[in-house]
Amino acid sequence: MDETGPNLPMNGTPSPAEAQRIVEASQQLFGRTLAGWASDILALRRVGLDRPGWRDSDPPNQWTKAA
Repeated sequence: MDETGPNLPMNGTPSPAEAQRIVEASQQLFGRTLAGWASDILALRRVGLDRPGWRDSDPPNQWTKAA
């Protein structure tokens, strides 16, 4: 696979070797994405922001207008 994507023949079906390269690239991308999400949730958990809800610094009856 190059920067433009998989090299597919005219019928759109990749060869077994090309299909294997596509699967491996997809698995690597999934692994990196999952690792990033796990890191994010651990960082949020460390500061107590892993659950939705009002924070002590945010009064529940005070709303601000969006810009």
